[in-house]
Amino acid sequence: MKQKKVILRKKLRGILNKMTPEKFAKIAAQTMDIVKVFAENKEMMDIIIEVVLGFAIQIPVFGDQYAKLCQHLKAHLPKLGMVCEFQWILDDPDLSNTFRKIVITQTNDLFKSYRNHSPRDIDLDEDGKKIEDQEELDIKKSKLKNNFLGVMTLVAELYNAELVSAKVIFRGIFDALLPPSNKTLSSIDIEGLCRVFERCGKKLEEKESRGVDKYLQKLQSHAHRFTFRTKVLVDEIKEMRSNDWKHRLKKETAKTKAEIRDEFEDEQAKKESSRHGHHNSYGGHGHHKGRGGGRKDYRDDRRGGRGKRYDDEYDDEYYNVGYDDYDDRRRGKHGYSTNNLRDSRVPLKASYKEKRGDRDDYRSSRGSASTSRLRKVGMRSTSRYDDNHSWGDDGGSQNGGSNGRYKPKFGG
Repeated sequence: MKQKKVILRKKLRGILNKMTPEKFAKIAAQTMDIVKVFAENKEMMDIIIEVVLGFAIQIPVFGDQYAKLCQHLKAHLPKLGMVCEFQWILDDPDLSNTFRKIVITQTNDLFKSYRNHSPRDIDLDEDGKKIEDQEELDIKKSKLKNNFLGVMTLVAELYNAELVSAKVIFRGIFDALLPPSNKTLSSIDIEGLCRVFERCGKKLEEKESRGVDKYLQKLQSHAHRFTFRTKVLVDEIKEMRSNDWKHRLKKETAKTKAEIRDEFEDEQAKKESSRHGHHNSYGGHGHHKGRGGGRKDYRDDRRGGRGKRYDDEYDDEYYNVGYDDYDDRRRGKHGYSTNNLRDSRVPLKASYKEKRGDRDDYRSSRGSASTSRLRKVGMRSTSRYDDNHSWGDDGGSQNGGSNGRYKPKFGG
């Protein structure tokens, strides 16, 4: 019999150690198989529940999954009478209630065992000798505290799974840890009670709102005796209650791979939407001819642009080559000088050349001495000028031009 108990513990721990929300259905089925084989009497059933609750304390992040597993066992245990020949199952008329009593009894034993999280002899080892290594002492204190907080989490999750009642929560936990029952109230006790409210406060609020009011006020009245951290813990519970029992800051919880994938895709979609909204908003990036464009666009214009250097279409108004009173200070305003135009780095279209020729014909026909000077563009006009009009060069020309521009001769 002893050997069978060892085998039961070993197999069940190997199954429960793989618990995740995504594998819950598989683990629940495997646990039921263990029950069918080993739960030949009530004592073996106690061991099964003990191992499950022990994992819930050691891994509180999956506390809700282990409580859910207990609920699953409670619901399916009566069906075992049809597939097994265990006499204690066949003779029990209310097997679900029996299972629930076992869970409550073992949870109460765990609470009593881990309640004393700060014993007086905490600085002594198993042999009664004083622990000299401070790191070893800190590890021991942390382990006792975590076990106590794990029991608090377990009780809250069992209440969510409807395996314990609100009466157990308020009278069995809160009354036991708060004065006058507890004359040595500590900050760890208050932290543990806050953990209970954090895990099952919403459900308690729905069924026992008066109890929540009563014990939350007690927590606030006792918290001022302790450190700032303890006060903040109680204030967070009060804030959660006003926010439909939701954390102000998002906390990590156990999730399936599908839930993690969905959250990741939502975050990526929000980032993409935010990025597009930033580009299209007032003052955003891009080539704007009106207001907006922002500082980055101004810099890009001054430097000749970034990324896509030139537009697909040539804008005759944007790169105008003719001014009535040409001012050298305006050169390069849009990132292009006469050298850019001469080297044909800006794609000129035939339609632009025709427009330029028509404009030169119009100005020349007026015969005005104050006609505008034209920038040198590296090509001859197609309409009026002939051999009587020569290009200027650096050494001077017959037209007196040495600045790289050409001048038409008027009046013969």
